[in-house]
Amino acid sequence: MTHHIDRNTLTPIRSKLPKLAALLVLAAITAPWAQAALIDAPLPANAYITRNGYDWAWGANCSSMGSADCSPIEYSFQSSQGWRIAQASDMALAPSAIDFLFPGANVPFNGTDLISGSSFDFLNETYASAASAGACASSYFTLGGEYNTCDWLNGSGQDDSINTAGWFNQNGEDHFYAEVLFIRAVPEPSALALFSMGATVLLTGMRRNKRQHKLGGTSTLVASKHAAA
Repeated sequence: MTHHIDRNTLTPIRSKLPKLAALLVLAAITAPWAQAALIDAPLPANAYITRNGYDWAWGANCSSMGSADCSPIEYSFQSSQGWRIAQASDMALAPSAIDFLFPGANVPFNGTDLISGSSFDFLNETYASAASAGACASSYFTLGGEYNTCDWLNGSGQDDSINTAGWFNQNGEDHFYAEVLFIRAVPEPSALALFSMGATVLLTGMRRNKRQHKLGGTSTLVASKHAAA
């Protein structure tokens, strides 16, 4: 049986095809940029610092969307890497802003990280005098965009009239302009030593078993040859 398709039925579909194609092209172009500044990848070693048994990342320039010039926090991927927002109970061990400046850090002095797009903003004489690269990981913890920065003047230890208490959650600081630190535990040296020791023992045992297996096979082969003789 032959089925005939009414041309009148195809006409509405054909009329929609150009629009549908245009939408698909637009989606393909804009999709990579929808969250372009958010980088879902492990933090490079020069984008954070280690102090007092913890890794610390300067990850966001606002604690909430209380202002239009803030980058929304987003760290679903980084939480899988062990990172979390530093809480008040962590702040006794927290570094100051100046601790994030060191040679070889991901953000060049007065520049922008070419890989992540992170940079420092609202600079002061302390930053200028240090003349050093700094670790800013804003691209890894926010949706980024125009305000994908670490605002130096709001960092702990800097003189800011808006935000004098320090980091978000430090000394009760909860202003939406407060800079947000992210933290993760560093494995204890003893734990690393135990892991290394365990791996060594395991490899030694595997090599011994392999050697014994080879020797056993050789002995069997020799015995077989003697029996045949």
